[in-house]
Amino acid sequence: MVPGLGLLNAGAAICTAYGSNAPVMCLTGNIMSHLIGQGRGQLHELPDQWVTLKGLTKWVDRIDHPTEAAAKMTTAFTQMRSGRQRPVAVEMPWDVFGQTGVAPDNAAEPVLETRLDPEKIEAPVASHRPGKGIVSDANPHAMNLISAYEYYRNCDLLIGISSGSPRG
Repeated sequence: MVPGLGLLNAGAAICTAYGSNAPVMCLTGNIMSHLIGQGRGQLHELPDQWVTLKGLTKWVDRIDHPTEAAAKMTTAFTQMRSGRQRPVAVEMPWDVFGQTGVAPDNAAEPVLETRLDPEKIEAPVASHRPGKGIVSDANPHAMNLISAYEYYRNCDLLIGISSGSPRG
C-alpha cells in the first residue's frame, strides 16, 4: 500500500482487525530510506510511520534490504498467528523495492505448512477503474467488482494492492 495516506486510509480496517483479534498482514511502502525521519515533506510522508503502525498493530518491522525479507516475513507471520492473533505490519522504503539480493542459504522455513504452486493458484483478480487491464479481460480469473463482491465476503485471503486513492 502507499505510505502515509494509504496507510491512514487502512487505519480503520487495521483497528477493527486488532479489536476483533483477526490475523491481518499490513504490507506498506515508505518514503526513500535516506529520507525517513528527516521531515522534508516528501509525498505521503508521515512524521513517523513506524510509530503510527506500532500503535495500530501487535508488531511492526521494516525491510531495509531484500536479503532481510525472508526472515522478517517469517517473523511477521509467526507474530500474527501466535498468542493473541492480531494484525501486524511490515514496511519497506520505495528504494528497497527496486533492489535485488540473494536470499541467505539458511533462510528460515516458512511458518505456514501450506505450499502453493504458483501455476495453480487460480485466484480471481478484480480491479477498480484505475487498475483496469492489470489482468486481461480474456483471462478466466478476471472479474468485475460486482461479481468479485460475493467472493470478498467469503474468501480466506484477500490481497489488496495499491488500494489507496490514485489522486493521493
